[in-house]
Amino acid sequence: MDAVLDALRSEEPELPCVDEEIRRLIALAREVHRAAEVMRRMADNARAGDVTRKAETMALAAERERILYQELRAFGLAARGVIGNAA
Repeated sequence: MDAVLDALRSEEPELPCVDEEIRRLIALAREVHRAAEVMRRMADNARAGDVTRKAETMALAAERERILYQELRAFGLAARGVIGNAA
């Protein structure tokens, strides 16, 4: 993120690059929020002793985990690119 801020501070910022990194960060934040909602639902069901939708919730959690992993991986690759370009 420091590289993004530095790019914005320059006299001629590379805005398409900055916009893309911001888009990736927002996508990552959305996936984290969705995963947290699934985990909250699982915790609520466990507290209530409700196991009727356990298989469905577990499948949803696995899907969210897969999507979150992909987003984190893409963000990590992009961050390495930005850091490498800033060095």
